[in-house]
Amino acid sequence: MEKPLAAKNRIHRSWYRAFVDGVFFRNPVLAGGLGLYLVLAGSRSLASAGVLSVLTFALMVPICWLGSIVGRRVAAWLRLPLAFLCTAALYLPLSLLAAWLFPQVVQDWGLCGVLAAANSMILRRASRNAPEKAPMAALADGAGSALGFAAVLLLVSAVGEVLAQLEASGGGAFSQAPVMVGLLVVAFLAALRQYAWNSARRQRQSRQEKERRELL
Repeated sequence: MEKPLAAKNRIHRSWYRAFVDGVFFRNPVLAGGLGLYLVLAGSRSLASAGVLSVLTFALMVPICWLGSIVGRRVAAWLRLPLAFLCTAALYLPLSLLAAWLFPQVVQDWGLCGVLAAANSMILRRASRNAPEKAPMAALADGAGSALGFAAVLLLVSAVGEVLAQLEASGGGAFSQAPVMVGLLVVAFLAALRQYAWNSARRQRQSRQEKERRELL
């Protein structure tokens, strides 16, 4: 029988692993291209990227937690529409609050703001990943995924801001094609994530092989 302390440590490790996977190794944008439109459309400025990141975090964390609790109790075909309805219901007050605090930023979003409530990143995490996890692990996964999305969005936005400054000083060439710049940044980060994933897998396989040899 597993000791209470060992069980507690194992649970904490599962939460930590779910969080880290969401931030980097299974980053929704870099690993699956989810939420890519939001990254490209929401990175017009650092202010826009920051508000959209906070909104996404505020949506994803509770929706993933609910997805774990409710999703395992309903039929699989009901999970996606339920996730959408819950996200839309939560988006309404959050978007009104964002519009009250940052009216100009929200006005510049256009369709991007509406799609924040129906993007594939939140819906997939809530309807497919969350029901397979314990509630706290699903919450950690949602928080990690939202932070991973925010990191990509803010980095793309920061690169765009730098290129805009270069363009203003007469030294920029790429600021005329912000979508291409965003795609290049995402592609570079995705390649970096894949390299780190492969390195971690090789290290894990090497460690398992070493343990197997020690047992023989």
